[in-house]
Amino acid sequence: MRKAGWLVLLLAMSFEVAAYEPGLTFGMDFVGGKVADERLGEVAFALGVQAVDHYSSWGPTIGISVSLGGPEVEQGWETSILKGDLYARHRFFRGSTLEPFVGGGVSAVYLSKRYCHQSRQMREGVIETDRECSGSGLSSTGFNYQVGLTYSVGTGARREGAFEVFLAGYAGRNEVRFGMLGVRLSR
Repeated sequence: MRKAGWLVLLLAMSFEVAAYEPGLTFGMDFVGGKVADERLGEVAFALGVQAVDHYSSWGPTIGISVSLGGPEVEQGWETSILKGDLYARHRFFRGSTLEPFVGGGVSAVYLSKRYCHQSRQMREGVIETDRECSGSGLSSTGFNYQVGLTYSVGTGARREGAFEVFLAGYAGRNEVRFGMLGVRLSR
């Protein structure tokens, strides 16, 4: 069995629907999975997605976090990732400048891998190049978790913004594992 790893850049939009808390999340994803008996591993830059945070002590961040990655081509291999999360957070010491939080929920992930190569053929005296691809996909469902710290500027209705640092992860079916180190800016 051949083992390989790829670098994939993930980009997604991020926003949060709350009274004063739209935000943008940046992170570094460490992804592992298995597609068609091949090991699949990526390190990915990601902009996360968070939808609704009621911003109480125990407020669900009901959201859909979607990351779309690739295709990144390396030695003929193309990989891409689509991931969605639904989770809730518990914030400690609400209203203080530093607020630790923990969270967890469920996730769904789809990884795909294709091998592409080019072939040249002579047709009616002209050389034509064809691109042929074959591949497989893998889906996984499982649980996500996160732990982090929020630094707030201002409080309550006078809140001017927040900066978060967090660790997050995912473990699911088919040996798929994610890990994330990220920061989040909100206003």
